[in-house]
Amino acid sequence: MITDLQGADAFLFERNDGLTEEQKKVAQTWTYFDEDLEGVDPAIAADVLQHRTNFAHNDLPRYAFKREIPDDVVLYGDIPYLPDATRGHLLDVLLPRDAVVRGGAAVPVIFEVHGGAYFYGFKEINRSHAIELARHGYAVVSVSYPLYPAVDFLTQLRDLASALEWVSKSSGRYLLDTNQVFFTGDSAGVTLLLHLTAAMNNDEYASLLDVHPAKLGLRALGLKSAMADLDRLFDENAYDAGGLVEELAPCFMRYVERVKGTKFERLAQLVVNAGLPPVWMATSTDDFLEATSLELGVELRKLGIDHELLDYRAAPRECLPHNYIVGMPWLKETREAVESMLSFFAEHMAPRMSLNASE
Repeated sequence: MITDLQGADAFLFERNDGLTEEQKKVAQTWTYFDEDLEGVDPAIAADVLQHRTNFAHNDLPRYAFKREIPDDVVLYGDIPYLPDATRGHLLDVLLPRDAVVRGGAAVPVIFEVHGGAYFYGFKEINRSHAIELARHGYAVVSVSYPLYPAVDFLTQLRDLASALEWVSKSSGRYLLDTNQVFFTGDSAGVTLLLHLTAAMNNDEYASLLDVHPAKLGLRALGLKSAMADLDRLFDENAYDAGGLVEELAPCFMRYVERVKGTKFERLAQLVVNAGLPPVWMATSTDDFLEATSLELGVELRKLGIDHELLDYRAAPRECLPHNYIVGMPWLKETREAVESMLSFFAEHMAPRMSLNASE
């Protein structure tokens, strides 16, 4: 029997009871366990496997909400965005059925990047969230990427840049309006999107990392339970919630080699130089990464970048954990947050350029 853990943050506690074979089979629909750990340093492999198991314990009670595609959404699933078509190089496109039936007019795009501390999960982990966004009239491109320790942070960024190139080249076939693009991500997905945005908008940073995203019409960011601050990689006294960045330092070795000592090193510097569009954020007082969202909000305020920040406090004897927005779609607070984010996006939508649907 699967026990509801009330959304406790798996990274912050130890579980040693493992998973049953049945539970593991279910969880493999959205994550690897040891499938990509061959040849990895045994100590790192054991640590990653333990954390993946812990994370899966958290997500299993929510499995019923990774639901089937409803009648008003069309799914084009498991599309390769790189030629090898491995699991980490697949994406889904979810479209409102009405847009497909009408045919012609392109649909605003949400490019959705899942979290999972860089080592856990694929696009399926956020399936219910992607469905909800598509039901609100967006073309949702939900992306997988290869996981640490098989790859590092730089490789993940480069692969996501390839996914954006796919979006640029496939817009006509899938009704994607590349002039109306919104990035959404949660947890580690936020870090990836912030650096991807910086590479898109700052050629110097793109050259520094050798990450070259397609130049799409990015209108706003939607950041959920953000893991944005990598400052601990450069300063041992910097705040590191849950010790996450320090533990994952090997994932960032090549990134640190390229960025250390440059004007992109710290979060505050990255925000200054990233050319960020308007930013919507949500966290909660139960989110172990709450401070990162608040810190990012302060930096946006300093620069006068249009932004909105929701910071929920749960009712007594309840909990709003890390990633509640993508993992707990049944909550009132989740529904409110999704509506808030999409209202923010609507405010920053560009005017329709043509009245001719075929254009």
